[in-house]
Amino acid sequence: MKSTLFTLALGLMILTTFACQYDDTTPTMANFEVSGEQVWAKCPVEFINTSLGATSYLWDFGDGNTTTEENPTHHYTSPGTYAVSLTASWSATQDVFTQTVEVNQNITFEYHSYASDYACKSIVTASGEGYVMGGSTSGQTGSSRDIYLMKTDANGNMLWENTFGGSADDLANVVLSAPDGAYVLTGYKTDSGTGNKDVYLIKTDANGNAQWEKTFGGSSNDLANAMVIAPDGGYVLAGSTDSDGTNDVYLIKTDANGNLQWEKTFGGTGADWASAILCTSDGGYVLAGSTYGQGAGSGDIYLIKTDANGNTQWEKNLGGGDSDWANAIISAPDGSYVLAGGTRSRGAGSNDVYLVKTDANGNMLWEKTFGGSDSDWANDITLVSDGGYVIAGYTSGQGAGSSDAYLIKTNANGNAQWEKTFGGNGYDEAEAIQATDDCGYIVVGSYDGDGFYLIKTDGDGDLN
Repeated sequence: MKSTLFTLALGLMILTTFACQYDDTTPTMANFEVSGEQVWAKCPVEFINTSLGATSYLWDFGDGNTTTEENPTHHYTSPGTYAVSLTASWSATQDVFTQTVEVNQNITFEYHSYASDYACKSIVTASGEGYVMGGSTSGQTGSSRDIYLMKTDANGNMLWENTFGGSADDLANVVLSAPDGAYVLTGYKTDSGTGNKDVYLIKTDANGNAQWEKTFGGSSNDLANAMVIAPDGGYVLAGSTDSDGTNDVYLIKTDANGNLQWEKTFGGTGADWASAILCTSDGGYVLAGSTYGQGAGSGDIYLIKTDANGNTQWEKNLGGGDSDWANAIISAPDGSYVLAGGTRSRGAGSNDVYLVKTDANGNMLWEKTFGGSDSDWANDITLVSDGGYVIAGYTSGQGAGSSDAYLIKTNANGNAQWEKTFGGNGYDEAEAIQATDDCGYIVVGSYDGDGFYLIKTDGDGDLN
């Protein structure tokens, strides 16, 4: 027994000796990589440590900041060229590796009134670079409104434009990038004979040329306010219909060629409509909008969850004793939902921006309001890389003119971190917002009541 224990102890000593000798002779080599093709100011930069034979690290980011993390994330507040060094150490040995990091200036711009009598409702990042916007215009016909589609480069310069529609008023509320790199628009088309509206769906190629168009609806007014691409490549449109005599939420599913597969309606005896839609992880959909006559007040947020075939799984009414409505919905990282719109039941003014978070079953977790004593509301919301949100909408009384485009940045709990206004002396409004690759925001809306408004900010909502 003693002999066996002695043998085991001797073996461990030999292994330990060899291990130490191996560590002593293994060279310590410092090295790292920088994630991403481009580095932008005010944007998180991930440093990937690829050092060998080291147990401790010291980073110098070249801007006066250091850290001992193994794989740090750093934010540069200003553009420039920075010499980043990593000192990798083990015991008494160390190695230093230095690499130059080029930090780019955030792209910012502000364009308005490309021409008179334009309205812009939606924006997407184009395949490649640039942006594609959808809305309506009468500036090219001089009479009725046509659907308008425009593409710009990454600096906001127009590349092409196109119009679609008939002899009466037509409008696009949403534009999406299709899976093939083209674009899909939806809104409504007005029948020149009856004056009634039908849901309008248009598919273009990558250059904005129409490939096909479809209309849906009954004998009265039907329109689409929101759209998502279904898992099977088809399209799901949400809006409203009053073709059955009462205004109800209208949900339509098509295949990838725009052919109708099914349609559903939701609501009560009052007016109900959907302003936003979201695909859910179980293949179903969540719709957000407004209901009158079903909730606690004169109008409430209307939240509907369906399965993949549009069958109701649950419905919720959210709000207070006065009017409340949702214009946008996104999914939070924890699987819950965050809605943005307006409220008369809460806040400081006649209308206020209303931000609501619910759990995965539509039960309210918290609510926030923003704005002053006059009218304010939100039209869109986007998730930010830090887990917070940026809201885009409208404010009166807080900016330079009678109304201004309004941006609000919150943290993950809905607490305001900054607010910005943009505009001139007339009526200005932000209709849609998206986060961009340089950690900024692209915003589109209306300027002075009848022109396109296109704004690109940095991560702090500023224009350089």
